[in-house]
Parts: sequence; structure tokens; C-alpha cells
Amino acid sequence: MHRENDFIDFDREILIPRMMSTEGPPVSVADVNADGRDDFYIGGAKESPGRLFVQRPGGSFVTRSDATFDADAISEDVAAAFFDADGDGDLDLYVGSGGTEWSEQAPGLQDRLYINDGLGNFRRSLDRLPLIMESTSTVVPNDFDDDGDIDLFVGTRLIPWKYGLSPQSHLLSNDGSGFFEDVTDRIAPALDTLGMVTDAVWVDYDADGDDDLIVVGDWMSITVLRKGDGVFKPVDAGLGDTNGWWTRIEAGDLDGDGDVDFVVGNFGSNNRFRATPATPITMHVNDFDRNGWVEQVVSFYKGERSYPMSLLHVLSSRLNFLKKKYTTYESFAEQSIDDMFTEDQLRGSVVRTATMLESAIIINEGNGRLNARPLPPEAQLAPVFGILIDDFDADGDADVLIAGNFFGFTPQFGRMDASYGLFLKGNGDGSFLPVPQRDSGFFTPGETRGLSLLERRGRPLVVVARNNDRPQFFSLR
Repeated sequence: MHRENDFIDFDREILIPRMMSTEGPPVSVADVNADGRDDFYIGGAKESPGRLFVQRPGGSFVTRSDATFDADAISEDVAAAFFDADGDGDLDLYVGSGGTEWSEQAPGLQDRLYINDGLGNFRRSLDRLPLIMESTSTVVPNDFDDDGDIDLFVGTRLIPWKYGLSPQSHLLSNDGSGFFEDVTDRIAPALDTLGMVTDAVWVDYDADGDDDLIVVGDWMSITVLRKGDGVFKPVDAGLGDTNGWWTRIEAGDLDGDGDVDFVVGNFGSNNRFRATPATPITMHVNDFDRNGWVEQVVSFYKGERSYPMSLLHVLSSRLNFLKKKYTTYESFAEQSIDDMFTEDQLRGSVVRTATMLESAIIINEGNGRLNARPLPPEAQLAPVFGILIDDFDADGDADVLIAGNFFGFTPQFGRMDASYGLFLKGNGDGSFLPVPQRDSGFFTPGETRGLSLLERRGRPLVVVARNNDRPQFFSLR
């Protein structure tokens, strides 16, 4: 059971659009003891440890290394990945610590590397990772420097108490024995200010023999960092108008042409928010009253003018000067962002935009260009946090499973809870047919945060990791 700790982000940052402290748990699958059976790790919330489940011969699961993970229960698990860190042939475990409960540089934000003894027993190593005490969102292993060992991309979600400002994400180079060095500034300086990253994948999207890094994030466009001469630089791949609240990205050949396409999760269209390139949702991030605290003012277009989303009493609780400017709700009505703030107050703002809220597929055109188009309307009912791509019905075409929901909005906007998961049957050409739950059998209420496949007794299982709930398991038949 994942037990989310009792923490309300709005008590600290009342103007942020939604909570950032409920984005776990992660789930990661691997054979940790080399017995030919899949095991899995599922993360815990702050003050609740993650758990490693090892599969027994009969197909049941037992926890392992509980004391090791209990010792780190103070951290919030938001990312997890198995990979061979120290080159000894078994799979070690990287767990990313995140959330918003901590201040900057708090020890609870330090990511963790657990070393496998080869038998599936793990111990935490305290000296193999650089001290990066930031709010992690994702970790994606890859040998990005082509030296034969596994390196890491570590995405950073946010700067605590400064939502909207860009944190630094990281490339960590492995020395071959499991000790990691931060080489971001040397080979990927764009990651210093890329944005609030939520997920990433390594793929050779342009078929030049080098794996590139595709990154998604909050208030970000889908960004391609192309590898060339050992350095990663952003390139224009045709995704410039894809600023969104992206949550997840998975890669697969969706149209059967042999190259890599993508499915990307977003917040959907079944809500009060609307965003287009001409009328984006906009967020101004600034210390508007010059008191040393960062505020966020989110606005939306009505006609040709942009108006604040937050109510007057919410805005004035952080920006006292608005209490004097607007003494009644009537005086505040129909006030645009430009009416509320002077040019001097807006000067220096970091301006974020969202131009697309639909979850999407990204089709690879095969010439270095990527084309984004929304998934079917049935996939837009709620935010998508879990994605799996596979040929689930064994017809030769790639299918997609998605699941999500998100409860952490203020009452003004309400919970986004209309999804019970969805099976999208692939047609082989990049289009998909939504299959109702009564026909697919895939029915997952609550807040899904991750989907994974594992094999149990020779048959595949879908593992559903849910926030503040028990995981679910679905067998394929």
C-alpha cells in the first residue's frame, strides 16, 4: 500500500496551479537475483519506505532488503531504475528523491544508489553519487559516452518553494566501477535551464547511430537533445508548438515503418483549462512585491486579453498590494494581467506558457522531423501518468495502455478523476481504436502514477502503481 503523507503544497505556495507532492510512486521491473523470474520495486511516499518484491518459483512475491529501504523512509520516491552500475553483471537500483516537502538542499532530496550483492540483497552506497540535493523527477540509464558502462540522465522536477523557475537536470557519467560524475556543463549545458522536467527517453530518433535524449516537462515543449560529437544540443524537430503540462513519454514503433515514435502523457481536455498557440495558458513567475518570495500568477485568455485564474482573495493573500487596489470583487472583475500589474512589476518575470494540453502521439517522419497529434478523445478524459506500448493482442501492431487521474487541484478547479484506464488498439498506421473497459478488462480507478510489464509463471502481467492506494495487477489473456 502506497501511503501518501499528509502535506498540502498550497499551504506554502498558494498560487501554484496544482500540488507537486503526490507524483509517486514509481515502479521498476527487473530480475534482481538472476533466477529467471521478474521482480519489482515500488516506491514509497515521505515517511513510508519503498519495497522490493522478489518472485518465488510458484509466482508469489516476498519483500527483500526491507531494513535497507526502511532506513531511507524519510525521502519521497518519485523515480526508480534498475541497471548494472558497478559492472559486476547484476542489476543495481537507483531511486530518485523528490516532492515539495523539503527546502532547497535538504538531505531528504539526495537520490540513492543501492548496490546488489548478486543474490537480490541491496545495500545503499553513500559515496558513489554526487551531492545533488534537488527534487528529482526521472532517472533514465544509458551509455551516453559510449565507453561500455551505464551512465544516467537525472531529470529535476522543480526548485522547492520556487515553482516555475528552471532547475538544473543532470548527466552523470559512470567511471566503470559505479562512481558517478556530473558532466552536464561539459556535454549538455542546455540542461542547466531546460525547465521543469518530468520524464525522458533515450532513442536514436534520427537513425544516425547515436542515442539522443527526448525530454518532456511541465510548461515545456517536447525537447530533442541531439547527440553530435559527444555533445547534446537542442534541435528543431518540428515540436515548437508543443508547450504543455507533459507527464510521461514512452517510445515505440507506432506506425510499423521501422523508426521510433512516441506516446506522451498530458493533462487532457476534460477540464476548465484551454490552451492553443494563439491563446496559451500563461504563468508569470516573479517576486512581484519584492519581499524575497517568488509568486506565480497563472492566466488564461478570454478573447484577446489574458485574465488571472486565481480568485481575488487567493491572490491578495500573497500579494498584499492587491488588497488596496481591489477593495471589492466587483472592482476586480474583468481585470486583465496588464491591468493588475504595472510594467515595473511585470519586468523581470519568467513567463511560462502551455499551448497544448492533449495527450499525444509523436510520429517520426524519418527525416529528423517529428509530428505531434492528439490521441483519440477517449484518451483526453483525465491526465495521463502511466503509458505502456506493446502488442497486447498479438496481431502484429503496437497497442497502448494509458492510465492516470490527478486529485491535487484546488476546489476551484476540482479533481481530474474521469479515467479508469484505457486500452488503445493499434491499427498499424499510427491510429488507435479505443476499447471500452467492459471489453478490454483494464479498469483502474484512483491516481495511477506508473505502468510496467512483468512476467509471472510464463505469462505477462501489467503492474499499476497508484498514489495512496494498493498496486493492481492485470494478466493478459
